[in-house]
Amino acid sequence: MIRQMQHVVWFSLLLLAVNSAHSQSPLDPEVRAIWVTRWEYRSPQDIQIIMKNIASARFNTVLFQVRGNATAFYESDIEPWASELGGEDPGWDPMAVALREAHARGLKLHVWINIGPGWRGKLASTRFEQLWNRHPGWFARDLHGNFQRLQSHYLWLALTHPEVRRYLAGVVMEIVRKYQPDGVHFDYIRFPGPGFSYDPASLQAFQLLTGLRPQDAPAAWDDFRRDAITRWLSMIQDSLAQLPAKPVVSAAVWRIYELGRNVFFQDSHHWLRAGLVDFIFPMTYTPDPDLFASELQAHLDNVPANRVVAGINPSRDPKALHEIQIAREKGVAGISVFSYSGLFKEHQIGALAKEITRRYFQKKVLPLSPTFFPADVLVKSVSTWPAAVAQKQPFFILAEIQRRKPASVRAFVVWKNPLPMVELVPLPGAPGKFISSRPVLLSDYEQWLEFRVAVTLADTPGDTSYSEWQHLPVGQETVPDFVAEEFDIPIGGAQFIAADARGNLWVPSWWENRIYVFGPDGTQRPFSPISAGLDSAGNAVPVYRPGGIACVHGDTIVVAGNANRPVLLRFLAHNGVAIPGIGLPFVPYDVDASNLGELFVTEAGSGNWYHFTPDDSAGKHLPVPGGHLLRGIAVSPDGLTVYAACQVEGTVHQWQRLNALATFSRVPDLDVEALRIGCVDADGQGNIYVSHTGQGFVTVFDREGMLRFVLQPTRPLLRAPRGVAVTAHGVYITQMGGTTGMPLMKLTVRAEAP
Repeated sequence: MIRQMQHVVWFSLLLLAVNSAHSQSPLDPEVRAIWVTRWEYRSPQDIQIIMKNIASARFNTVLFQVRGNATAFYESDIEPWASELGGEDPGWDPMAVALREAHARGLKLHVWINIGPGWRGKLASTRFEQLWNRHPGWFARDLHGNFQRLQSHYLWLALTHPEVRRYLAGVVMEIVRKYQPDGVHFDYIRFPGPGFSYDPASLQAFQLLTGLRPQDAPAAWDDFRRDAITRWLSMIQDSLAQLPAKPVVSAAVWRIYELGRNVFFQDSHHWLRAGLVDFIFPMTYTPDPDLFASELQAHLDNVPANRVVAGINPSRDPKALHEIQIAREKGVAGISVFSYSGLFKEHQIGALAKEITRRYFQKKVLPLSPTFFPADVLVKSVSTWPAAVAQKQPFFILAEIQRRKPASVRAFVVWKNPLPMVELVPLPGAPGKFISSRPVLLSDYEQWLEFRVAVTLADTPGDTSYSEWQHLPVGQETVPDFVAEEFDIPIGGAQFIAADARGNLWVPSWWENRIYVFGPDGTQRPFSPISAGLDSAGNAVPVYRPGGIACVHGDTIVVAGNANRPVLLRFLAHNGVAIPGIGLPFVPYDVDASNLGELFVTEAGSGNWYHFTPDDSAGKHLPVPGGHLLRGIAVSPDGLTVYAACQVEGTVHQWQRLNALATFSRVPDLDVEALRIGCVDADGQGNIYVSHTGQGFVTVFDREGMLRFVLQPTRPLLRAPRGVAVTAHGVYITQMGGTTGMPLMKLTVRAEAP
């Protein structure tokens, strides 16, 4: 016990020292950045006014976009002029003008480059030099080997294609050598989602490296795609190091690190630790200051605060001033505003820009300069064996450790739980892999473990590197022996899921604006997909950005199926025919139903949920205190307990009532940690399924709130669970795929041998 208390005290002092080292006075150097998009200038005069306004507001860093989708806003020998400039030499050089005007006003200019997009538009470029025409084989392909269709969104390059990476490195170095900007800022430096890139060159490269196919080793396939971007950044750094003056390197990254790493293969924290970027700019765009603080802190728990620049979008963040204050208090490197026109509409200095200057930017300061050097040893990944951990069942902790120079290392596990330190030793026959020297055995009823791996060089023990904090659920029992399979049809933007009385699965598709209906075996029903419904007056409305879905009495499907409209669409379950929807006094996000036919609905973008009885069209408003952002909602079959996933606190809130006539009261939260983003569902037995989208597993609780077991299939790999439906045929899980389609996963208990 004394040893455990000493460990807790040591850990507390370490956190205090780290936080003190990252504190920052408002007058210290800081990054005051602003993005200038390629749509915000069309002439040298535009750029001159832009730089004048930015300087007058006392910003000090400009992220100036010169590449959007493989076209150039600068004089390039590699890529054609952008269509926004007429597709031909406009007679002036935007990059050169921007650099001159910025430096004349004491501003640092970082060239902003989109990496992944290769084209954008419903029509192909008319220029042969454009990549879509010149190198169609360089573009990413889906699970079936199909290219993306021409569309209004970006068409992505295959970042695992060796020639693509060499080409993109050439684009970056051409800009840097020709213009010598103060910094290079990478955007869209990721995949569009786990559904890409299954192009022949990438598949061949993976097979040459591993001797396997993606379906043989899905986790290794994800590592291969993730490492492709990391290796590209390393190649860029090697080239930049040869220049007389090395520019600052930064990247715009996902606001939730786990999603960025596991869904979009963007390992931004590893980039920082490895010295591949000097700053990350998390896109923490939200109108909720509590959520902004929570998501920003999740980064700061794992990487130095003076390497993080908080992203703020004033068009989406009406409380931007509050969020700047939060960022200042957390001691981050600075803030970055997206984008120029949000503060300077039509080149006029807006009220928010004036208030930012008055309140926070009264004095000019220099941008914070990078002082971070890569560690000699890095913890690249951490896992457990087995993947799903259960009480009183031994498990091992595994880590992959990278060394920049040959040296012996010491590695050990640091717990937040009151557990003794565990040393890691080299795993025989697996260079760079380490395993706990003894199995970890939990004898108590701890349901969550929090730990990270620390590693030091034997000759320099003061230089310690850490992994990400790991949040490990511990079930009461071993997970049942499930057989996992995937339906062959990838669903774009699958989020929620519901089952009807026939065992059919209803899955709204966010990106495709459709509702798919599958039988238990994965075959589509004849009336699937559904693309339109009826509003409360019986008028036809399209299914648009559909959200939550539920089944009432087994025969009526209810869906929040038209974004920004206060209506629930309804369909007959047996044939998909639309019936008049339910008008609401708010815009819905998710919905669930009890066995009594009551509806429970979360309000989009708020902390409120509503309760509708079958004969109550007005509903009852139950505000949740604290301004929490509620996402998924679920209700027990008897309607007595309501569960709502809270994105701000990363947990699941609960309310209960004594009977159907009583009011709901808040009770302690379900024991869920670090949810960040995810959903909650209930089955007919009252079991609760919490989808941890970023972490790639589903925790299963009984109706008493005890964590029973963890669903974490590895073949096929459960990457980003989003919703769960349970029928007599099995457990069905939707997966978030970013802008790519992901298949529906089915789990069935393996039959025992006769």
